[in-house]
Amino acid sequence: MRLAEQMILSRPQVFLVRQDWVGLVGRTLSAEFTEHRGPFDQCAFEFNVSGAHIIYFEDAARGSMMALHVLRHWSAYPLDFQYRPEDGWDGPGRAFELAWENVRAISFAIKTGMATFELIEAPAALNKQRRARSRPLLSDYHVLRLHGDGRA
Repeated sequence: MRLAEQMILSRPQVFLVRQDWVGLVGRTLSAEFTEHRGPFDQCAFEFNVSGAHIIYFEDAARGSMMALHVLRHWSAYPLDFQYRPEDGWDGPGRAFELAWENVRAISFAIKTGMATFELIEAPAALNKQRRARSRPLLSDYHVLRLHGDGRA
């Protein structure tokens, strides 16, 4: 099985990213903080950037990968290097840089206690119906929240 398939099928913890976390924590996020690990060994951060869906996969054992969905097709890009903001981005585009910077900001916010996350479980009744119709089940996901803030 290819690396992309392994990372996707390993059932990572999914985070739906609905805010610009760089903008939220940017004033306190230092350039020295380059960690971009999620709070679990296997995470998938899902973004919508200018109409393109991007999923940033972080796997403690396998490394990082970004997947981009445009025009009904997915493309996966393994990230086998350590990106540093001062180096700039020479990968598939600015959208990936935005996703990486947001994962970095999310990691910082969680690590410093500025943010928490909440598990949203998939509706059991709906998944029961989907199972009966042999349709794929909906997955649980996490929502990020600023500490002491009701926004998601």
